[in-house]
Amino acid sequence: MSRRTTFSVLSLTLALCACSSIDRISANAAFMQTSVDGHVALGPSTGPVSLDDRKNYLSEDLGVEQSSPGIMLGANATTDIGRFGASVFWFEDTGSGTLTQPFGDLPAGTAVDSEFDFRNLKTYWVYDLLELDGFRLAPGVAVNFIDTQTKARSSAVSGNFEEAEVFAPIPLLYVDSELELGLFRIQAQAGGIKIDLGDGEGVYWDLDGRVGFAPVENVDIFAGFRYLTVDANGDARSRDAQVDLRVSGWFLGGEIRF
Repeated sequence: MSRRTTFSVLSLTLALCACSSIDRISANAAFMQTSVDGHVALGPSTGPVSLDDRKNYLSEDLGVEQSSPGIMLGANATTDIGRFGASVFWFEDTGSGTLTQPFGDLPAGTAVDSEFDFRNLKTYWVYDLLELDGFRLAPGVAVNFIDTQTKARSSAVSGNFEEAEVFAPIPLLYVDSELELGLFRIQAQAGGIKIDLGDGEGVYWDLDGRVGFAPVENVDIFAGFRYLTVDANGDARSRDAQVDLRVSGWFLGGEIRF
């Protein structure tokens, strides 16, 4: 799948939302202290090889720190045909390390300066299946777009670098729930699937839980935790690339409802 899929899904989401009667809109922003763990692999320019023996770990080999600041932005609209939502999340980090496995054409043992960028766009639709006083449960579907870029530059030879970029749109089974307790609001969202998409295969999870407090009407201050997994393949300048990541972190933010 390509980035064109991203715009297609977004366009469809916006079109469905526009064609329905909107009851409420909310927008939120949060700062997240992100932890990332996992490996990345990149094949050589000489031709396809197995990536199983070319895995370099972000922290141990590439020197990418395990804790980085990130930003999350989100919005959703409650309509007569369900709730439509979208969120974006991104962070970047740098570090220095020594490759224990080849990375592209860089041999094992190369001292490198590394850059790691992670971008995530999630769109979803849910419908309130169970709605009680102060509680709702809404199942639905989501698409998680994962875009990662890993660059390793030789510390000794100027201009000698390799770059692996993996982009994967991942469909998810999704559920959204909310419990109101006076001025407090507990929210949980969970998406997961086991699937082989060709350019992304494995088990994927995206979990988000938060507790909010409403100091004034239609305004929330919230804190929470997010956890997601990525196991995806890609193509970097006609070479195979692979990432296997676990991204998590605590966040603090605010929401306003219209």
